Amino acid sequence: MWLKIVTENYCHQLFTKRITVDENNDVANDRNDIRDGSFLSNTRRLDMEDVQKTLSMMPNQHYRKLIEYRYVDEKTNEETALLLEMSMANYYNCHKRAKAQYCEVLRKEGLI
Repeated sequence: MWLKIVTENYCHQLFTKRITVDENNDVANDRNDIRDGSFLSNTRRLDMEDVQKTLSMMPNQHYRKLIEYRYVDEKTNEETALLLEMSMANYYNCHKRAKAQYCEVLRKEGLI
């Protein structure tokens, strides 16, 4: 849940930084074309691209994988620990550090 909130804040801040486009501009933009449903179909893909970009900025690959399995792939704690071949006690310690590192990346980017 916290990853969703952080990602939404990240996307919101990106959106507010964008330059407003004149409404009379005739440049086609599929993100704004609601008639064909492309806006709704692209929303999840765009959000995931932002999450992947943020994850790629994390210096520790092990923590990156932990966050990706747990929150992006929506695996349970037990499944994630099994995929990463670690005990549950070790998983919980790494999980705490991984979340802290993810938040630190967002702070460095000025997103939280």
